[in-house]
Amino acid sequence: MEKRDPYRRNWRWLRTAPLLLLGLSACSGKLDPPSYLAWVQDYSHGLHVQKPEGEYVWDVQYTPTDYVWLQRAGASPGSAATEVRREIDQLQYFTVTVGLQDAAANFMTYRAGTTAEKQERLYYFSYQFQNDIHLEEGGQRLPCVLYHFEQYATRSANSRTFVVGFENNGSQARQASLVIDSPRFGAAPLTITVSKDNLPALQL
Repeated sequence: MEKRDPYRRNWRWLRTAPLLLLGLSACSGKLDPPSYLAWVQDYSHGLHVQKPEGEYVWDVQYTPTDYVWLQRAGASPGSAATEVRREIDQLQYFTVTVGLQDAAANFMTYRAGTTAEKQERLYYFSYQFQNDIHLEEGGQRLPCVLYHFEQYATRSANSRTFVVGFENNGSQARQASLVIDSPRFGAAPLTITVSKDNLPALQL
């Protein structure tokens, strides 16, 4: 079966590069590709945030366009890579993993006793959850315009991963807030803020 691109509509999520060079200090300089990937994934820099909330644990990773481009094109030169970059720059991307505090619980069958309830839960996360996610940045509220649900567990049965994209509004805001307003996760909206400050440049 052909492997589909994780950063296109209907893409399949690719595992991120291994966490290398942990402990890199925040910087505004230039980093080579392996160091850049590690810097973005490091929780200490604010682009990668974990937040326990009630029965769930949320893991939100902001993936800058340079990061996405490395995943897509491998920083290869040429017209094809340029076209990929032009496409990537139109959106901003986040990877959201939500898991249960109970490590033994199954995310897809949690509190779903009947077959119909399990099918309804699957349908919601496959299609409708997108409508309950938006991004607040620079005084604007941006709807989720690109959405992929990783239906099959890649880490553990007690969690699932979603890749979401929002319009790149050209804001120079130093942070952005992902807002989850879903009755499945509580009555009040959940806000998770990530930093866009001090992003290093990618050195090729």
